[in-house]
Amino acid sequence: MDLDFDLECPECGAAMKATLEDIARQRTVTCRRGHRVTLVDKGGGARQVQGALDGLERSLKRLGG
Repeated sequence: MDLDFDLECPECGAAMKATLEDIARQRTVTCRRGHRVTLVDKGGGARQVQGALDGLERSLKRLGG
């Protein structure tokens, strides 16, 4: 399970997309105009949420959901 976010490029303001996992793993994403932006998970909150969602997904699979 992953959540999608609409973000704005800090360089040019163009729309860009990232997933919660992208933020948690602090990946580099590219906006529509080609600027590369490294995402930062300040305080580790995105990583904690992603871990909780992954755990929930595993639990649901075990229950047959």
